[in-house]
Amino acid sequence: MGGVDLKGPHVAYIHAHGNHSYLPFIAMGSGSLNCIAILETKYRDNMNAVDAEALMIEAISAGIVFDMGSGSNVDVCHVKHGTHVLKRNVKIGAKRARESIPYYFPKDNTRINQISNLYPS
Repeated sequence: MGGVDLKGPHVAYIHAHGNHSYLPFIAMGSGSLNCIAILETKYRDNMNAVDAEALMIEAISAGIVFDMGSGSNVDVCHVKHGTHVLKRNVKIGAKRARESIPYYFPKDNTRINQISNLYPS
């Protein structure tokens, strides 16, 4: 979760049991290990918004590419005091094979063997 309070902007990791941590960056979910690898390598304190957005897109893209359970699009949200800007589909991943390649199988094309033919006694 991210937001701004009287002390400034924060990113908070909120654990399921209620504990929380304020961190400079965080990644959660099935692709988080890949995201964290990019963030730990390239994050710098006091990054400007353009560099921070580019780093976030790169980190999320790594999570998408190297994790089969992740989605395929990157959304960006800039949170400032009193406002936020949400950008949807900033980067769209590769199309899934099932969407780009039509498969047609003729009816009765697959031969089914009975178990007795597969395992003779």
